[in-house]
Amino acid sequence: MDKIHVLVHTAGVFPSSTEENIKANLVPHYQLTMGLADRLTGGRVLIVTGDPQIIQQLSICEEQETTLQRARWLLTHKALLTLFLSYLLAEKEITVNSFFPGNVTDELPHYSQTLLHTEVPVGKYLALHPDLTQSTGNFFDNDRNLVLLNARQYNYDNAEKHLLQYLTE
Repeated sequence: MDKIHVLVHTAGVFPSSTEENIKANLVPHYQLTMGLADRLTGGRVLIVTGDPQIIQQLSICEEQETTLQRARWLLTHKALLTLFLSYLLAEKEITVNSFFPGNVTDELPHYSQTLLHTEVPVGKYLALHPDLTQSTGNFFDNDRNLVLLNARQYNYDNAEKHLLQYLTE
């Protein structure tokens, strides 16, 4: 396989500790993307994340003592990772965007097993639509709408400041 056109990061866990959150939900996305960068040239990277209305309201925090803090950390740091990777990979013409898949049936957490939706049209749209070849560092909701995050919080400088401590270990 010479070229990878689309890489979708869907893997993750509901973390029970700070270490698990970092090692399962952040670092692998970064390492895999950077490890495949040469094969992704001209391609797309998509990162599945949480509800945009929630992310818009959250301030970036580094605390992960409670379950709620770990969830907040995860949502904000995946948004930062999108910006960070989009900057690092721009020279290779690799776009990086995040999206919320909506309420889709899956194995975790238990309540989601009762949901009726099994498809993620926004994922297909972001992976294949020709109008998005230049869209990078953006966040989309489950209806394919671009969601603008607070630029004072979500920018490359903040992404670098918050992420390098985890990605360079």
